[in-house]
Amino acid sequence: MTDERIQTMKTARTTTTSSSLENRTRTHGGGAGTHHETSHPLLDKVLQMVVRGDLAGAADRLFAGLDEILGNSSDEEWKRFVKEVVPQHALAKIIHLDPLSHRAFAKPRGYAGDAVLLDYIYGILDARDQGHVSQWLYDYCSKRFAIRAVRARRRIIAKSIDACAAKNPGRVRVLSVACGHLREAQVSRAVENDHVRELIALDSDAKSLAVAASASSCVKPQHMSVRQMLAGKADFGRFDLIYSSGLYDYLEDRVAQRLTRSLFRMLVPGGRLVLCNFLPTTPDIGYIESFMDWELRYRDRQEIIAFADEIDRSEIASTRYHEDAFRSIGYFELEKGEGRSDREAF
Repeated sequence: MTDERIQTMKTARTTTTSSSLENRTRTHGGGAGTHHETSHPLLDKVLQMVVRGDLAGAADRLFAGLDEILGNSSDEEWKRFVKEVVPQHALAKIIHLDPLSHRAFAKPRGYAGDAVLLDYIYGILDARDQGHVSQWLYDYCSKRFAIRAVRARRRIIAKSIDACAAKNPGRVRVLSVACGHLREAQVSRAVENDHVRELIALDSDAKSLAVAASASSCVKPQHMSVRQMLAGKADFGRFDLIYSSGLYDYLEDRVAQRLTRSLFRMLVPGGRLVLCNFLPTTPDIGYIESFMDWELRYRDRQEIIAFADEIDRSEIASTRYHEDAFRSIGYFELEKGEGRSDREAF
């Protein structure tokens, strides 16, 4: 599949025949005990391959086939496939032996990309004691580009913390927005060597904050939502570095722009704001949205740069945009200039 084809998946689901998502229902038994199991050409074929023991071939066929269906479906067709076909197909029970996929699909904390799921991605939690098929699926998913991109994002953010601290060791203040378990702190040399004076870890999930608080003595957890931040309930002072690695994938454009403006105002002159967002070129969106039931807002370069649209350009000293090697995550960095540094953050 070409990059162009992947890139248009989220924006060009135009007219296609509904036959690509044809859902035949088999009924077993009768009355109150009636059980419905969906059937679909791709999923049926993959299930047959799994039963034969061809796990590698089945997984390759599934991931490629789901991207193909996504690329050839209207929004309505794809939604029906995700909500009505996939969960009720026998293949789903097998796929969800993978703790990564099951965690996202089950959403025990009410949302797909929680901090425990990220711990599976980072290898902090694994499937070693969950059976052969479970372990194999986990290992397979862990090698996919989107998952590798998340692991790389952790290292990139850690390097941003280190670079910030290197300019003024022991004196810098850092803010992590939607911090999760703050696992980037574990791989930051600056945090390890006490070169960060204070790292404010902000999240709306109290369970995540309880884990984040143990990362380092410099970490100060703050329980707060984006809504509360935008309502002016945050008073944390100024920061040398502010970053948000996974939050913007869920925000509407207007909210993302308002939050970016607010965070930028919290920087000291010369401070940096680092924002991340998944790209439309991310491989395996079909699998992520169907078997993981994990919806993100995929944005291209221009849409990510537009996060800064509500910031006065005279306040920005420099900007930098770059993408990872996995065609999955875009990074947008803004440096605050020397002017107007005393404006209130909210």
